[in-house]
Amino acid sequence: GVIPRLIDMGVEPYLIPATLIMAIAQRLVPTLCQDSKEPVPIDGGIKVMIDKELSGIPESVRRTIKIPGSVYRARRSATCPGGTKGRIAVFEVMAMTRELEQVILTSPSDAEIYRVSRDNGLITMREDALLKAFDGVVPLEEVSKL
Repeated sequence: GVIPRLIDMGVEPYLIPATLIMAIAQRLVPTLCQDSKEPVPIDGGIKVMIDKELSGIPESVRRTIKIPGSVYRARRSATCPGGTKGRIAVFEVMAMTRELEQVILTSPSDAEIYRVSRDNGLITMREDALLKAFDGVVPLEEVSKL
């Protein structure tokens, strides 16, 4: 939404590709305590949710993803009463490319900007959180909150 917002603010579209290198969005999500995380097997509804989330990831990124046999949820413990401790950022990064530049100069609709960005490897914050859940860094339930 950054490009349409800049246009709404009065920035001429021809100025955006020349000055915008990349746009980054982030949110902080809780991290799992290593001594109190509880494994959850990836099957049933969890598998369906993961397959749905991964279906939109660009093919160049999808090839590099290894889906583990289980993910983790937060479990209360003596050292971590809430099951989590600290936070980590999940990101969404949109880089300026020649193709995106052409879209901005011709028809900067949200849908077209999103399509071109996805074609060029954009990972959403929700997908980044899912990848961090695969690594056991964030609880799986945080993915659905984004």
